Amino acid sequence: KRKIIIHIGAGYPSKRWPVTYFVTLAHQILEAKLGVPIFIGSEAEKSLLAPYQTSLDPDGLNLMGETTLNELLALLSQADLFIGNDSGPAHLAALLGKPQVVIFSGTNDFRKWAPWSDRQKLIRHEVPCSPCEEKKCPLVRHYCMEDIPVEEVFGAVQEMLRD
Repeated sequence: KRKIIIHIGAGYPSKRWPVTYFVTLAHQILEAKLGVPIFIGSEAEKSLLAPYQTSLDPDGLNLMGETTLNELLALLSQADLFIGNDSGPAHLAALLGKPQVVIFSGTNDFRKWAPWSDRQKLIRHEVPCSPCEEKKCPLVRHYCMEDIPVEEVFGAVQEMLRD
């Protein structure tokens, strides 16, 4: 089975796509038999997924808080696809030449900060407040991330796996 690495974390909250969207995406990946979703992240990010642990399919893996940097690099090197926010692991996957779907918030200028890769699909939702450079979105809703539908990301996943 294909290994699909999913990183739900990011350096700060304003750069994170909602965790519930990632969980839904993982279910869709399994239902479509596209591969095995493998969640990665730091020990600090582990708590982001904890409330959804019981809803995760047993065929998927949760390695959040379980890998060293060397183990993470080894896992990424075996990945068929990386999916995640603008984060360190996204840049590492790009460095390793892995196909990726990167969900980019309006926090930073994507033209300057997106991972360097010609094997990626960058997903973003344009908002007038971008780039805000805020660590936590000050608005009533986090439009730049919450308005990126799971269906759009799932379509990008299918496209990258076809290529």
